[in-house]
Amino acid sequence: MLLSLPGGAITAFYSSFAWIDRRVWILTVRELAATIVLFALIFAFIGHFGILAIGIASVIESGVQGALFLPILIKRYRMMPPTPVADEI
Repeated sequence: MLLSLPGGAITAFYSSFAWIDRRVWILTVRELAATIVLFALIFAFIGHFGILAIGIASVIESGVQGALFLPILIKRYRMMPPTPVADEI
């Protein structure tokens, strides 16, 4: 489960920017899709891997979300205005 933390961080930052932009419906759809993918992977792997299916599904789901949302996150981060330097304040 610890291997899924980098993908979780990407989705957390994406969620923060989406919340700031007031795109709550996009967040809802993303969470719904992530839940469906996670449960589908768990049910697909549980017969073969047993309880390890939960961790494997979590890593795969986190990696897919990270790969999908990292370009969007970078684009949104570059759109932010520069922060003022202490001398400019």
